[in-house]
Amino acid sequence: MTEILLTGVPDDLLRRLEDRARKSNLTISDVIIRELAGRETKLPTDEALAQLAALEPVLDEDETIAESVRAERDSR
Repeated sequence: MTEILLTGVPDDLLRRLEDRARKSNLTISDVIIRELAGRETKLPTDEALAQLAALEPVLDEDETIAESVRAERDSR
């Protein structure tokens, strides 16, 4: 496994990482790796926005959210 040396970590961030590691019974390295792995699975903002823009509209142009919710509830 490759090592990464991280310098210039602010003291308050290090304290928060230490707290999270202690509470989870993990090492600081484990906490950081989990955080990075979690972020890696998320879409970049521009890709997420592009996917949202490609979706069909949920509401008619002249329908309010409240009217849409009421219609959905009434249909049950």
